[in-house]
Amino acid sequence: MKPTPNRLRWLPVIWLAVLGAVLAGVWFFLERPKEAETELVWVGWRDFFQDHLRPGLPVASGFHFPLRPPLGNGARRAVAFRERDSLGEWWETLRGTGTGAEPVLSAGDGWVTLAEDFGRPWGHVVIVAHRLPDGVGSGSVEILYANLSSLAVQRGHFVRRGQLLGAIDQEPTGGARLYLEVREEVGMGLGPTESDDPLGWLEPSAFFSQRRADDSGRE
Repeated sequence: MKPTPNRLRWLPVIWLAVLGAVLAGVWFFLERPKEAETELVWVGWRDFFQDHLRPGLPVASGFHFPLRPPLGNGARRAVAFRERDSLGEWWETLRGTGTGAEPVLSAGDGWVTLAEDFGRPWGHVVIVAHRLPDGVGSGSVEILYANLSSLAVQRGHFVRRGQLLGAIDQEPTGGARLYLEVREEVGMGLGPTESDDPLGWLEPSAFFSQRRADDSGRE
């Protein structure tokens, strides 16, 4: 059926209406108020910790040795700090002085920043950040515990001195072995374990000895 003259008369009007609607939509899109662009500011983890997390942490007034605390009796240092460029210390229980898994306890009050299984050669790793008294060093340290066979904490947990972090297994050739690092800054990650430049790392044995906790009166 052919369009009637009346219908044909309205075709230009319809086309103009469609064209007007399209142009109006384009104009609205181009002229609409633009959202203000937000400038993203990168904040480093260390700065974020010092500014926002450290003030909320309890001050770690003292530390115990994490393996057989408070003094580590029945354990010996197998690899010393800086021996073969080591950035930490390897400690092991004496052969025949323990059976099964050996508990690893938090050296002080702090906040768990990492608790994860990294497989070989690290094993399960826990890193705890500690707030030091004002005026002591950078004001905070982090302690890395590695070669664990199991974990008892999660990232984000607050821990008390002496709280269970995980365990290390007795090895067939000797006792259980724990790897320790004490860092002067928070947020250093896993790290290389060995380096000819120890800047930023502290000797664990000396750190625990110099800041030995006095538990008298502690609940």
